[in-house]
Amino acid sequence: HAQRHINICALEIGYLERIKIKEGQSVKENDLLFQVLPTLYKARFDVEAAEVKVASLEFNNTERLFNQKVVSQNELSLQQAKLAKAQAKASLAESELKFTEVRAPFDGIVDRLRQQQGSLVKEGEVLTTLSDNSIMWVYFNVPEARYLDYMSETKGDKDSNTVELLLANGKKFSQKGKIA
Repeated sequence: HAQRHINICALEIGYLERIKIKEGQSVKENDLLFQVLPTLYKARFDVEAAEVKVASLEFNNTERLFNQKVVSQNELSLQQAKLAKAQAKASLAESELKFTEVRAPFDGIVDRLRQQQGSLVKEGEVLTTLSDNSIMWVYFNVPEARYLDYMSETKGDKDSNTVELLLANGKKFSQKGKIA
């Protein structure tokens, strides 16, 4: 069993525009795996970015008028709040736009692709799985009598917990393991 094994899911609804990986491929943390068509999210971000520009211009103009003692501190504070609100909305739209990119959360190996390019994916739909095989756990059954014999032979000696894995074809696995 892999050290980490997770489902990679779509973060937003949309059409699967690009698949940047192949089944069985090794990927690094933060590699782009999938791209959901970002048209609506890009348009929303562009609108909010334009609103930031407008609010910034209004704030700068009001600040200039305040410095000339034409408008009050309250008017300046109001424009500053409008600018902060516009910036927050733009930040939210940018985050939503980034959700159209599905990236690897850690180094690992990609499993079978469950969706193909052009598919309509729903938020939370599994696209593939990712496994970190840098450390593997092997689970096996041992008869109780053999386990008790092993424990009495080793007497809790930590150096004696090294084991070799005998594969189904009778060959030993190249790396040794430890019993935990």
